Amino acid sequence: MNVQWKLAARYQWGRRLRTVLTTLAVVFGVTIIFGMNSILPTFLQVFTSTMQAGVDKVDLTVPAVASAPCPAETLEQVRSTQGVALVDGSLRRTVVLPESMAPSAGKFSSAGNILVAGIDPTTAQQIRTFYVSSGTFFKAGESGVVVLSETLAKNLNLKLGDTFTLPSAGGTMSFRIVALLTTLPSTNLEEVYIPL
Repeated sequence: MNVQWKLAARYQWGRRLRTVLTTLAVVFGVTIIFGMNSILPTFLQVFTSTMQAGVDKVDLTVPAVASAPCPAETLEQVRSTQGVALVDGSLRRTVVLPESMAPSAGKFSSAGNILVAGIDPTTAQQIRTFYVSSGTFFKAGESGVVVLSETLAKNLNLKLGDTFTLPSAGGTMSFRIVALLTTLPSTNLEEVYIPL
């Protein structure tokens, strides 16, 4: 037994660089395996929640005819249907920002266009995940408030607590920014959320 250890030690001492490189390769490989095993569950959880946030966790979407608002009675009828767990109504409209507010071209897609989504905060947050980076998402009953992405706020030189003005059929409407969302870069229109 001692002869075998002596031969192995002599061989390794004679080829020190190979011994060191082999040892480092084994340590590096084991570190990679343990590291991947420790971060993989978290990575999968983040991936799943991101996918669900992007497509909403819904089984059925019913769009209104000609983009007209859906009557509240229809929501109540669907809500009372057996087997339906949750019903959420939302209203989405594309809004063209005035030139004075529109970010410079190239900062986000369709410069000057945003998607305004009127949502019910009590049900929307059960269907979709909103990653709030600062501030607090609005609660049921709040009005005159808006939530927008950090990217859009930066492009418009706005921050938490500032007033965000949107054009409307009767002139303009002002909203106080109560939260900023962390969003991934996208080719879609930027979305802003207001209470429905």
